Amino acid sequence: MPRHLLSTLARLGRSEDGSVLIYTTVAAGVLIGIGTLAIDVGRLSTLHSQMQNAADAAALAGARELDLLPDSHARARAAVAQALNNVKDFSTDATTAITISTVTCATDAATNCIRFLDALPSNDADPVTAAFETTTPQETSFIEVRVAQTGFTALFAGVLGDNQDSAVGARAIAGNDSLICEVPPMFMCNPAELDPTLNLEGRQIQLFMQGASGSYGPGNFGLLCPSGTEGVSNCGAKDIAANLASNTGTCVRRRGMTTKTGVTLQMVRTGINARFDWWLPQAKDDNGNWRDQDFYQPAVNITQGRQPPNNPSGGGTKCDRNDVAANMGSALPRDACILAGTCTAGNGKVGDGNWDSNTYFRINHGTTGTPPADWPTGLPVTRYNVYRYEIEKNRIVTPGKAIQPSGTTQENGNPQCFRGTPPVNDYTYLDDLVRDLRLLNDRRILPIAMLNCVANGVSGKTTFIPDDFLFVFMTEPMGSPSESALYVEVLGSLDGESEQALLRDVVQIYRR
Repeated sequence: MPRHLLSTLARLGRSEDGSVLIYTTVAAGVLIGIGTLAIDVGRLSTLHSQMQNAADAAALAGARELDLLPDSHARARAAVAQALNNVKDFSTDATTAITISTVTCATDAATNCIRFLDALPSNDADPVTAAFETTTPQETSFIEVRVAQTGFTALFAGVLGDNQDSAVGARAIAGNDSLICEVPPMFMCNPAELDPTLNLEGRQIQLFMQGASGSYGPGNFGLLCPSGTEGVSNCGAKDIAANLASNTGTCVRRRGMTTKTGVTLQMVRTGINARFDWWLPQAKDDNGNWRDQDFYQPAVNITQGRQPPNNPSGGGTKCDRNDVAANMGSALPRDACILAGTCTAGNGKVGDGNWDSNTYFRINHGTTGTPPADWPTGLPVTRYNVYRYEIEKNRIVTPGKAIQPSGTTQENGNPQCFRGTPPVNDYTYLDDLVRDLRLLNDRRILPIAMLNCVANGVSGKTTFIPDDFLFVFMTEPMGSPSESALYVEVLGSLDGESEQALLRDVVQIYRR
């Protein structure tokens, strides 16, 4: 073999040119596979996030509608359906939006579905079994949304020739721990519970506060633990008294109202009577005397057959009140059977509508025993209508007015002790007899929870869901603790608009 050919072969044997190509070829396959796998993992993660976000959003949207009203389930289903409008970009069927079925979830949950729940297991690790399901809107606290599994094809598996498919699904459980706000922390036991045919609207009720450990019955009232605007309970006696007095009230849990025991009648009187411009020694807080703060502004018309001391605008915490002579001033009278203790309706606590309006008009408005000439035609002579008549016709009782058959009035029905911004009337009722939302701003109106206390076995500390909410009008302040009944006239139930205006939703995800 020629020398130059041997030399060429030797150089080729020693050359390393092109060896990198081998490693590059092998490494390229590995790197492409790893990169494709990373893309698959990202796609899978994104798909899972899409599904979970859709489930979360739908559950939260449905939970916002769980307000215990009869149509809440239908509204929740509609809200869930609207929220689940999310295209599954990385699923096998990339053009189909997630939609919800109206069916209730079956055990296998093969389709998009929902479940309504009245509670959750105390242990988060325990399954939410069928025992927690409910079909009753008034018992529903939670909604579960399940988004059915959707197909996912891995690109890396396709590169290797193995068409490997998997599926991704999601679920979320949300709840609505709704609060009802701008209400006093109190409730009343339904006086008509033992007599369902009794219509309470327009009737006067004599309510007595139940003690710490006794059983509540028709005609009792009790106190509730405030939940505050953030749902944090502050259940001290001073806080309850302040919330009874304040013009913003407080918040209580709509589903789980908890009774409060251990508050004295004097503290309750302090809170209630502040609305009547009657300031007891306990009427103060860290910011000073209540009667110096607009937060505790009294009612526009506080006519009550009493008058304050000689210097009502003087200093000090209290501004007490004393009875005026019966022939020189009159509170809104109680029903005759309540005065006599002979009422038979509502466990003996519901009046019969027979009250001495003639004497009230004769003393306070100088009429001869009939409503005044400018009394609206056809308007029933209820205590609340008299109260509104005096406000809207500029006829609030003042001293020195003529009394039939002789004498002059002594009481002043305008606030005199309060030293903040004077209250003003911003509500017209007599012209159309409509109780709109401004009624909630009247300081002698209480939007109060009502409960069938016998059926619910209310005794001592109890948690309950109220059966109704009523507007009640306080006809007079609370007397001394030995006779501290609360006298109210029922105006009617809160309508849906009024109750919705008071609701504050605390909606959150509880499980995934």
